[in-house]
Amino acid sequence: MNMASIGILIVTVISLSVGNARTFVNVECKTETLAQHGQPALLECVIKTRQDVTDVQMRVVTWKKRGVDEPLLVYNRGRITHKQGYSLAEPSWNYKNMNVTLLIANTAIEDSGVYECMVMTNSGENTNHTYLKVTAKYSVPTIKPKPDVTDKPETGEQGQVKGLDPASKVVAPVVVIGSLIVGLLLVLFYKRRRRIIRRQSTKPLMGDRQGVRTCESDVEEGDHQEMDEKCQDDLA
Repeated sequence: MNMASIGILIVTVISLSVGNARTFVNVECKTETLAQHGQPALLECVIKTRQDVTDVQMRVVTWKKRGVDEPLLVYNRGRITHKQGYSLAEPSWNYKNMNVTLLIANTAIEDSGVYECMVMTNSGENTNHTYLKVTAKYSVPTIKPKPDVTDKPETGEQGQVKGLDPASKVVAPVVVIGSLIVGLLLVLFYKRRRRIIRRQSTKPLMGDRQGVRTCESDVEEGDHQEMDEKCQDDLA
């Protein structure tokens, strides 16, 4: 066997070994996560291994968002660095913990997108992704009871009240009667005033008064019937 054949064989064995190593570890993530604006969100991902693989130890865990260069969280051989608001969901997470779920403390609408989780262990590595969708915060509507229609008076086409309470039924006739009395008094006062003005305007002049006195004196001296007719003619 020449050197070229030996080289090809070694490369094939290494490739198969790497391929088998990659299948030892598998990152399984929830396909889609729905979160509300201002609320925490969990991007669930766990590590699954083959049954014959034991004592798996984490070496590197990286969380990134597609389209953003800087990682959100990185675990590298015992040290965790992360951006503010991002952390691993397990408070006491260590290098043997298979749960690599990412916790976003306070989600915003712009956090929607695809997130990738890459894991490297002593038994292999794998990468998977999940989609986060953030919706606007939903406020619970306040349901107000409808007012009882019997509590409100009915109104007609012109806005007049049809149904009044007992107090209104008593007050309304009193107001109407009072208005009629006041109107009647005003009419009487107006007629009385017109009579006074008419009397003042029809008083006899001085000459007429003298004529009246003359007729009265003539009545005393002469015939009453003739004087009455004469006085009536004079006054006319």
